[in-house]
Amino acid sequence: MSLSLISSAIAVSIFMLLLHQPLPYILFGVAAGLYVILLERIIAGTEPKLG
Repeated sequence: MSLSLISSAIAVSIFMLLLHQPLPYILFGVAAGLYVILLERIIAGTEPKLG
């Protein structure tokens, strides 16, 4: 997982808070960032294996 992916997901949330965006926009930014990070882990095959 790339550092730029993680930092951009965190930066979106921070900038939305700093720019006083409405709560639904902030929640969407957080959800989208988590989705992208989790999708990258699944595609890269680095998710933990069960068993």
